[in-house]
Amino acid sequence: MAVTAEAIDKAVEISKQFGASKIVLFGSSVEDLSSARDLDLAVAGLSGWNVIRLAAKLEEVLKLNVDVVSLQPENKFVSHILTYGKVLYA
Repeated sequence: MAVTAEAIDKAVEISKQFGASKIVLFGSSVEDLSSARDLDLAVAGLSGWNVIRLAAKLEEVLKLNVDVVSLQPENKFVSHILTYGKVLYA
């Protein structure tokens, strides 16, 4: 199933319910939504098991493969996400 704008909106809504203070879209969904087959999100305000629980909830609700990573601690990967990703909520 392809990623849709509606799926991204729902992912933001659910992520906020989990307590995310910042949500950044990265990966193929940023470049070409119509060809993206998974949803890649980076979040601030969540860590550890809460990131994993969020990813599981998003996959359950959206029926998509979802990868969720934490924006903390900042490293080269996080810097890349912040440079090339699209901030959905802050």
